[in-house]
Amino acid sequence: MSNDAKISAVIAVRNAASTLERAVSSLLAQTLPPDEILLVLNGCTDESVPVANQLADSSPLIKILTSSPAGGVAEAARLGCEQAQHPLLARMDADDQAHPARLASQLGKLRTSNADLITSRVQSMNSLGDGLLRFVTWANSLREPEDFRRERFIESPVIQPGVLMKKSNYLAAGGYRVEEGPEDYQLWLRMLAQGANFAQADDALLYWFDSPTRLTRSHDDYSDLHMTRTKARYLACLPQVKQHGVLLAGSGPIGRRLCKLLLQEEVHVHGFLDVSPKKIGKTALGYP
Repeated sequence: MSNDAKISAVIAVRNAASTLERAVSSLLAQTLPPDEILLVLNGCTDESVPVANQLADSSPLIKILTSSPAGGVAEAARLGCEQAQHPLLARMDADDQAHPARLASQLGKLRTSNADLITSRVQSMNSLGDGLLRFVTWANSLREPEDFRRERFIESPVIQPGVLMKKSNYLAAGGYRVEEGPEDYQLWLRMLAQGANFAQADDALLYWFDSPTRLTRSHDDYSDLHMTRTKARYLACLPQVKQHGVLLAGSGPIGRRLCKLLLQEEVHVHGFLDVSPKKIGKTALGYP
């Protein structure tokens, strides 16, 4: 394999003793295995450390790093990507599982497209609600660079543990940052703002396991408020928004929250669009 096609897989690990072996084994069993697997231990209080050590003893591809618990998953991911030795970064969560053809399919798409980041089609496992299933269906529908660019403010357009990306683009966008809010969504928005192209592999597959302890369900950084604040912050950076302001579609709770956050970013709000006869002709937050 040429050097520019070598892959470093990065897994942030916190209290994943019961699932870590499954995740790592699915990477080792790839038709195109990664050239190294970095397990970044982040404040584990269960048996994750001995499990990780056993895995490292079983394969020379596996390396163990330790990150500060205070920085959470963002610091663990940042450290792993920083220490990665190869030009392509594959992300994976410690509680998920990769289809055997995932990396081969993603690398194939990377070679035949003009993309800098390739997502994987996702299959939701043990889903705890219809909301997650709707999100997965939407994310799986984003195929070409124009899809990701057009819909990036609807929701995070990339499911992080299914990513294969060029390390050069990752670094150019500032990498993962330890700050308030969703570290992955912020990274995707910065990469897209810098002109990176995203695409989805045709056959790749990630088995994405849902649980009450998944960070997207349990950590405040991924709350609706922080997701909307991230959207407002990056919307406000767009030249057309700076120049022309916005007209918000929907004056309900979500629209009003976004309005307040955009005003904090000094974006000019012209008003709201709505379909409710009870609202038309009135005002919301003082705007027509």
